Amino acid sequence: MSRVPGMTLLARDHTRSATTAWKRTLASVLHRSTLRSRKKTLQSQISMAYPRMQSDSLTIADLINVRSKKMNKVYPAGYSRHGALIEQLMQDPKTLLIDTRYSPNSKISAWAGSALKAKYGDRYRFAGKFLGNVNYKGGPMMLANPARGIQGLVMYLNEGHDLILVCGCAEFSACHRRLIVDLLRGAMPEVGVVMPEQIESKRGK
Repeated sequence: MSRVPGMTLLARDHTRSATTAWKRTLASVLHRSTLRSRKKTLQSQISMAYPRMQSDSLTIADLINVRSKKMNKVYPAGYSRHGALIEQLMQDPKTLLIDTRYSPNSKISAWAGSALKAKYGDRYRFAGKFLGNVNYKGGPMMLANPARGIQGLVMYLNEGHDLILVCGCAEFSACHRRLIVDLLRGAMPEVGVVMPEQIESKRGK
């Protein structure tokens, strides 16, 4: 039996359309599965560190937003050691200064929350109520409300801002900024975290 050319072309077009639709459906399913998996990972990390916190309140849209465009950067910095670098980074109008101290007071008047607010205006964001270490006077490090705090950082990043996570501590390894960065990486593995030492070493070359 001979085939009708027109019918053959229609059959091929139908097959291509069905294949394309199937591929799109599969991609969508895989994307949603990846997001759910990443959310569960973040919830597990938070639950282990903060057993009393209801991590189920974290939404995929807020905490695990996958973006196709270039991810902005996060700079964890202690002003007691990297104050000059922080001021240089803040020359970029898209950069936000995220104050992670539980209390914004400082023995150095220029780094008090009120002085930073006066200097940088809306680009200064006090996040101590969420990202501050409640035991900053002594005891194990524990963030005040990490779910809300990480949610805010993700939102700022998705708005196109670079973020400076500022505290007074000189050493990152001994500061609660390390906890913040770990949780943020769990929420957004693709986020670019740049340590001040990396910038200074490049400038020294």
